[in-house]
Amino acid sequence: MKISFQWLKQFVDPPVEARRLADDLSMVGLTVESIEALDDDFIIELDLTANRGDCLSHWGVAREVAALYGVPLHPPRISLSETDTDVSKAASVEIADSDLCYRYCARVVTGVKVGPSPSWLVKQLEAVGQRPINNIADVTNYVLFELGHPLHAFDLDRLAQHKIIVRRAKKGEHLTTLDGVDRALSADHLMIADAVKPVALAGVMGGAESEISPLTKNVLIESAWFLPTSIRSTARTFGMHTEASHRFERGTDIENAVMAMNRCAQLIQDVAAGSIQKGFIDCYPTAITPRDILLRQAQLKRHLGIEIPPEGVERILKSLHFEPVLTKAEGKVWRTPTWRNDVTREIDLMEEIARHYGYEKFPPRLLRSSTRGSNLPSAKPISCLREALRASGYYEIVSFPFLDRDEAAKYTDLAAVELANPLSEVAGALRPTALPSLLEMIRRNLNRGQRDLRLYEIGKTYFREDGGKPTERAVLVMGATGEFRPKVLHETHPQRYDFFTFKADVEQVLDVFETVDAQFFKSGNRFHIYQQDQSSDVVLGGRCAATFGLLDSSVLDRYKIKQPIFAAEVDLELLLQRGLRRIQFKPVSPFPAVERDLSFILPEGKTYKDILDTIMDPRLENLVQIMPFDQYSIDSFGKGRQSLSIHLTFQSDQRTLTEEEVNKQLEIVMTLLMSVGAVIRKQP
Repeated sequence: MKISFQWLKQFVDPPVEARRLADDLSMVGLTVESIEALDDDFIIELDLTANRGDCLSHWGVAREVAALYGVPLHPPRISLSETDTDVSKAASVEIADSDLCYRYCARVVTGVKVGPSPSWLVKQLEAVGQRPINNIADVTNYVLFELGHPLHAFDLDRLAQHKIIVRRAKKGEHLTTLDGVDRALSADHLMIADAVKPVALAGVMGGAESEISPLTKNVLIESAWFLPTSIRSTARTFGMHTEASHRFERGTDIENAVMAMNRCAQLIQDVAAGSIQKGFIDCYPTAITPRDILLRQAQLKRHLGIEIPPEGVERILKSLHFEPVLTKAEGKVWRTPTWRNDVTREIDLMEEIARHYGYEKFPPRLLRSSTRGSNLPSAKPISCLREALRASGYYEIVSFPFLDRDEAAKYTDLAAVELANPLSEVAGALRPTALPSLLEMIRRNLNRGQRDLRLYEIGKTYFREDGGKPTERAVLVMGATGEFRPKVLHETHPQRYDFFTFKADVEQVLDVFETVDAQFFKSGNRFHIYQQDQSSDVVLGGRCAATFGLLDSSVLDRYKIKQPIFAAEVDLELLLQRGLRRIQFKPVSPFPAVERDLSFILPEGKTYKDILDTIMDPRLENLVQIMPFDQYSIDSFGKGRQSLSIHLTFQSDQRTLTEEEVNKQLEIVMTLLMSVGAVIRKQP
């Protein structure tokens, strides 16, 4: 909301200059976003909260200024020169849906001359960012910025039977609004209609068929009060935001409708040479009564923490036009002005007192709390996870959970949760996967010269299962690229990330939780996100707990990334169900270990995991470690055969193992290997 300092001075005389006024307004809650010099004026732009619709005008801000400095207000002087012809003979008004329109006032001005506005009017409107149109439309806009009540001017002769009907739209009705757009209406939309057709979207925008034109001679001025939720719904349905809807959505002053209408009629007569018909139409089926609120002095001190004298409380509230109506033992009952629809409770009155008393006068004090906070069950596991990732050199990122719905389909077949009112076209859904968020962050860092990255995010994904209600799931996403370790003196080149280096990082994550049964399988990679030969799925209890690997070039091309990226998406929900790994301490054996190597030939379809599962036998009580150290295939082994070598370590906590004991254990190992088709290679 832009306020002209010179325009404001028509209603109140601030005892300070414009820049000081801007600072003082911010201190009472009317935040000033900027102040700019304009010729002999200053334009103050306010960033108002949604509850302060009463300050969306110069008159509304003038009320605050008067209360702030204790200076008098000067209401606009309205003097009408009416004809002898009664307005009831020129037009009629009917409110068919009084649940959406509480009041509708109308005046008629005849014999107007439509043309350009005078220079003073053009200057005032341009100062607050409005483009002049013609003298009739400009007057309605002027009064809107002056008094805060939206008005609309109809060409009376283009209204069928000179009648206004306020009603819900009928199915199949259409209206072409002033912006030239044909809009299909429904029963959810409140319309202004004549005896035949819709002529305006109530509280949002007028219709093209009844707009003021150079041929207009007779004007009907509308000044109404519409239900804020109805106007907000209509404006959002059509994607419209006008100066009128901005104010109606926040609630205008129902008692200001007549003054704004009369002010508009006066100015039209001044700038367009019209004749004002005698009287005005006022349909007011639903009166809004002011609220009476009890303010208790004891509660005021309890909430604000300081003692404000009763006379100080009374001075502040009266300056803000709150009226004392009853005195009780515990405090006073105050009646709210009709323009303060945001003040509904005792605590609201306390806020009014606090902001005009001065927040800077409140001493810093920590209030006692009667409640105790507690951590969520997942707090400790996630803290341990973050610590493990930090130890691995990863930096945490935080991203927005929004995603283009078409982009989501490239990563998963889970149904995305689409937003009813997205922030933009590229943020139309909640993400069913966090990989795009990670890639966007990696791209941003690469574009800024950061080539060696290890990033992670702990967040949520959202999807619909079988078309049902939205489901959210905790997820960890990790990404690494560039150098794992820079070049040092005794190395010829830096160590760059590869599949197994990144796999170790994923295993570090798994080791935080009870995942000793984790199994690694070749990734299904249905959506070709990863390179087929450098990706893996982690399975826990038959469920996929993570997928990781080297991202496919087709994915990187969409983000214009030129260097290899390793990424992982981990089902954090599943890991949290497993709980933290229980740490068990075991004393180091004081007895020496015995080491043996075995080489054997086995079918190529067999993996090291198959060998490991086979050897894990309860009879091998002294086998403490198994490590593979060599694998290859040559023609002499035969087609489909390979050689694998493993290193075995035997050790006891009770004694030094004898040669005979180790050999017996080794024989068991060889017997187990032969059971899966392995043939022990004899030493030459």
